[in-house]
Amino acid sequence: MPTARSRSPALPVAACFAAGIALDDWFTAALAVWWAALAGSLVAGTVAFVCRREAVSAPLLLGGVLAAGGLAHHATAHVMEADDIALAATDDRRLVAVRGVVATAPEFRNGQSRSAWSQQGWSQCTLDCREALAGDETTRVSGRLRLRVSGALDQVTVGDRVEVMGWLSRPAPPRNPGEFDYREHLRRQGVRATLSAGEPAAVRIIGREDGWRLPRWLAGLRARCRTAIESQLSEGNRAVALARMLGDRSAIPDDVRESFVESGMMHVLAISGLHVGILALLLWCACRLLNLSPGITALVLVSGVLGYAVLAQVRPPIIRAVVFISLVTLGRPWHRRAGSANLLGLAALVVLVWRPTDLFDSGAQLSFLAVAAILFWHHVWGRRLAVRHAQVRVLSSNGPLWRRSAAGGWSWLKVSYGVTACIWLCTLPLIASQFNVVSAAGLALNVLLIPVVVLTLWTGYVFVAAALVLPIAAAPVGWAFDRLLTAFLAPVEWAATMDLGHRYVSGPPGWWLAGFYVALAVLMWDVRWRGIRRAAVHVLAVWLVVGLGAGLRPAQPAGLRCTFLSVGHGSAVLVELPGGKTLLYDAGSLNDARRAARAVRGCLWNRRRAGIDAIVVSHADVDHFNAVPELVESVPVGSVLAARSFLDLQQREVATTCDAVAAAGIALRLIARGDRLRLDDGATVTVLQPDFDERFSSDNASSVVLLIEFAGRRILLPGDLEDDGLDRLLSGPAIDVDVLLAPHHGSLNANTAELAAWAAAEHVVVSRGRFDGVPRLRAIYGDRAAVYATEDDGAVTFEISPEGGLTVTTMR
Repeated sequence: MPTARSRSPALPVAACFAAGIALDDWFTAALAVWWAALAGSLVAGTVAFVCRREAVSAPLLLGGVLAAGGLAHHATAHVMEADDIALAATDDRRLVAVRGVVATAPEFRNGQSRSAWSQQGWSQCTLDCREALAGDETTRVSGRLRLRVSGALDQVTVGDRVEVMGWLSRPAPPRNPGEFDYREHLRRQGVRATLSAGEPAAVRIIGREDGWRLPRWLAGLRARCRTAIESQLSEGNRAVALARMLGDRSAIPDDVRESFVESGMMHVLAISGLHVGILALLLWCACRLLNLSPGITALVLVSGVLGYAVLAQVRPPIIRAVVFISLVTLGRPWHRRAGSANLLGLAALVVLVWRPTDLFDSGAQLSFLAVAAILFWHHVWGRRLAVRHAQVRVLSSNGPLWRRSAAGGWSWLKVSYGVTACIWLCTLPLIASQFNVVSAAGLALNVLLIPVVVLTLWTGYVFVAAALVLPIAAAPVGWAFDRLLTAFLAPVEWAATMDLGHRYVSGPPGWWLAGFYVALAVLMWDVRWRGIRRAAVHVLAVWLVVGLGAGLRPAQPAGLRCTFLSVGHGSAVLVELPGGKTLLYDAGSLNDARRAARAVRGCLWNRRRAGIDAIVVSHADVDHFNAVPELVESVPVGSVLAARSFLDLQQREVATTCDAVAAAGIALRLIARGDRLRLDDGATVTVLQPDFDERFSSDNASSVVLLIEFAGRRILLPGDLEDDGLDRLLSGPAIDVDVLLAPHHGSLNANTAELAAWAAAEHVVVSRGRFDGVPRLRAIYGDRAAVYATEDDGAVTFEISPEGGLTVTTMR
């Protein structure tokens, strides 16, 4: 901001503290190094200050702040007690009994996946560990773990001392390129182990912890609010109300979550500074109506936002808003005004001191970035528009009411869209990088829905207050809240269906983001220094044109790359051809179709691929194609290819997939033995079977068999080929294969000694969930073959160089 250098000391302090956190995260310096840097900087800075060397003392003291940031992050993210439960956890699960205290209220998550099997859902919470049991021996332990239990933990709440029998392990790392790093996410919350229990009966309550009375009371308040929302609101609105009022998004269906993301309204679904600001506005209006004094008004506002922050479980955007509102409100009765930029820096410092790892939280980043954009817009354009608005009011003051109203409305629209556009442009690269979506619909929708958002939240706050204080009055307010939620959701869902309303993208790389936001920060900071401002504008322009062009260029391998994705019991093989085309062989998962779709999209975006040129569906088993409908909705697809036997429209899943392909305007083409897919001049993709009219005993036996050849290497993809279909393939000439997808997920019925001799594969990949048959497959395929299982190894990638060299990498 323009006066940051002279009047906003909190900004450089917060920036240095954040820099220390980032440095420790990147380089992980030893704790002693940070202590030494902190002590040295403070001593040297103090000596320089006493000696009146301000030009030297300020950088030294800021260096001490930087060291403090690194120290705080290291202590939070890397330091563990010698008896931490995480030290006993490994990637392999082992059965243990643990006693501890429930630190967070259990959240129940429905089995919302598009699965071939029904799912009962699960509960998860955080457990503060106290003891580990092994037979008759009890060992003292510490640390936190994430507890997951199949089913609902209805009787367990915060502060309960429990004994749990379950499977202890480290959190799972990413299995596929571009996948969300759940292990890192938990580590930044101070959780480094997970405990999985098969049913709620495995969790036994053995008492209550006296020191947890306040958290337990708060959990009880949240439970009462949840009960009121679930009893008063319609089924379609309950999950959204829980998210907007309590910050609990565990019950939101995936399709509703996607609607908010695609419409650009996700910030309204997640509790943010906007919610706290609207609550403060409601409280201020109530105080004005009651004609309360400025001191009482300040007390009501601060108490209200603090209480709501605690009830909604403190998060970085909420802390930022509470600091802003509290300092501004408390200063007004004494006519004390703080600079907005200084408040921003102070709020950032409070958030980072509270939990240093929140520096890497996308919600916190977007929250502070949005506020910085508002302040920047206000300084550059806000004053000019205020002058013009005043001139318009003077000119139209004597006119009719409709003209004055129109002038005021037009002025409000210009300001609102100006602010929204500034926020949208500043946050666009980060949103594209984190969520892989660009929503143009949100640019228009946010302004138009402001009145509805404000009215809905006001009604929701009154409803929650009534449910806690006067339950008998909650019913009529709940009815109004429910209707307003319905009115709010309708345009959000409509905007998500617009063809041009959003676009999924690969997103810019991290190095480009860093350069962009450094230049943007310089532009915002020194906006009055025209030389630096002009240089920052030029750097931003060059970075946008040149840097973004290089950053979004596909990560094209020199030769051919084939990735067997980890999707559980299912199949998804992404082939990146030398000329830049992409081929996807199958896309499905028996347990969760969305898992397969996420894996494919994540890999595409990680390698900055715009879409898929062709999807080949091997056969009509759902674990090989049930992710296709979601993929054709979210990723550009050139065509879908399948054998004639796939078109059994009496199977509901097949008909659904064909309808989705047709609705997306994508051609569905039939392929048969002898066809060559014209995707790349350097690589050959040949269909080995079935014939066009060939019928086998089952869907598995009718699988499309693809042979991919490049630089003298061969990759064979046989789907679930077995029985007479396998016999048909083996009756032809033998083919020496370099890479083989184990047919039918490694089944011994399909992976025969005859196939092993016929293919003579050097590498065999099993695509399925938990699998203990790798030793048997090694015995079948012989010592020369390396056998991989996607459940254990994660995604397996083979790269073939133009010279014929073959390299193998696995995610785990």
